[in-house]
Amino acid sequence: MSQIVFDERTAQQLEVTYRKRDALRRRRLVREALAVEAGHRVLDVGCGPGFYSAELLAEVGAKGAVVGVDTSAAMLAAAARRCEGLGDAAFHEGNATSLPVEDRGFDRALCVQVLEYAVVGKQPVLSPRSTAKREELPPAELGEGTIVSTGAVVFAGARLGARVIVGDGACVRERCTIGDDVVIGRGALVENDTTVGARTKIQAEAYVTAYSTLEDDVFIAPCVVT
Repeated sequence: MSQIVFDERTAQQLEVTYRKRDALRRRRLVREALAVEAGHRVLDVGCGPGFYSAELLAEVGAKGAVVGVDTSAAMLAAAARRCEGLGDAAFHEGNATSLPVEDRGFDRALCVQVLEYAVVGKQPVLSPRSTAKREELPPAELGEGTIVSTGAVVFAGARLGARVIVGDGACVRERCTIGDDVVIGRGALVENDTTVGARTKIQAEAYVTAYSTLEDDVFIAPCVVT
């Protein structure tokens, strides 16, 4: 399967697609989940032609700002045109694994239809009987060159080093610290508050128990439970 080229023609096609009812509903649900407030700074990763950016500008108001990042010059040009005169908006060429923005400079961030339906920054949902501390966790942190594959979930509060690979359907729970060059295989689960050393390889369908500490260069075979 060839990769989609996000050129001027694709931008024009998306202009039509993103005005359809399903797209409007999805954007509404995303904005509700973001819960943006007046004065917030919002980062739109993979901003495309700027539909989210334009709508979020109305929510952040005159004291807020929206910054969009995309790999496509054509998409960035369309986004800039859409947001012109709506508020404090800036657009930069770049990708999700090496963002051209300052660290910790935003109150909210969104990344929709960019990571092949992976979920990054999910807040944990606790059962009524859970004794775990209930708190709003900080955003997940992904190091340079890190890849989060299709269907994978990286929870809020997780910190992933550089060049980490999170395989299809794998899960990294909240407050985990993952070292550089770690591989987390397809369907593997790393439970909360776990530390994984550099260059460790966790193979497919493995389960790493909460509060574990794995040293550097550890190898965990497929389907193993630690």
